Amino acid sequence: MVKAGAHRGATGENAVKVSVGMGDFILGPIGIVLANSLMGEITGSMAEAVLGARGDRILVPIQQDHFTLAGLEPQPLGKMVDKAVEILGDRIRAGNTL
Repeated sequence: MVKAGAHRGATGENAVKVSVGMGDFILGPIGIVLANSLMGEITGSMAEAVLGARGDRILVPIQQDHFTLAGLEPQPLGKMVDKAVEILGDRIRAGNTL
């Protein structure tokens, strides 16, 4: 994060648990709400914190080896991210912030 230009950066379970409560929106891959996903990076506490956060969750349906999302047509990652950003923009313009 800092290398990309952010003024601050944090990592780890507690940083996620604290930070998710601060935003109006949480945008990320569906794995952020599934314990042990993202190659084991997401703990149960992290997934629970994301699901329990006050912010509106916009999740990108990225398939992983250990689960299948039924009923979704495969799409390029860039297209899915563009759609998530479009949804985010629509909700911000509609005033759907907390």
